[in-house]
Amino acid sequence: MIDDAIAKIEAVLPENLKLALQEASLYAPVFAAMPAEVISVEELRRAVRDNHKIRVRYRDIAENETTRVLWPVLLGYFERSRGLIAWCELRGDFRHFRTDRMQSLEVLDERPPRRRAVLLKEWEKARAARAAARDDGVECGSMTGEPGSR
Repeated sequence: MIDDAIAKIEAVLPENLKLALQEASLYAPVFAAMPAEVISVEELRRAVRDNHKIRVRYRDIAENETTRVLWPVLLGYFERSRGLIAWCELRGDFRHFRTDRMQSLEVLDERPPRRRAVLLKEWEKARAARAAARDDGVECGSMTGEPGSR
């Protein structure tokens, strides 16, 4: 699939850039397959799109399982995994969740108290504040309370 994409790009490049593409010095091989998903990613996408809370049973990297109610904000796609950015009611903060670590998914009838676009802006603001705190050498912990309560 990547070779097809590169061929399509090369077909539209001007001659002077085709050589640069063919002699590229960057190589990023893919060695592993994408982890298996237990949940329905289609159901998760629908919950994100329709702005519904979800309940997941989540297994972290240390194999600890927790049940969490989340307010989905964004679903991100990486080369070998998918990630969900969500407000976590258990932690009272925005968190990132790998979908291959979700052991169960239930889409709830309940909606978050704010639209997804508002939550996205709050997540971006929190992310920028954490980055600024790291740049200042300040240890940055978890936010407390609901988003927007500051």
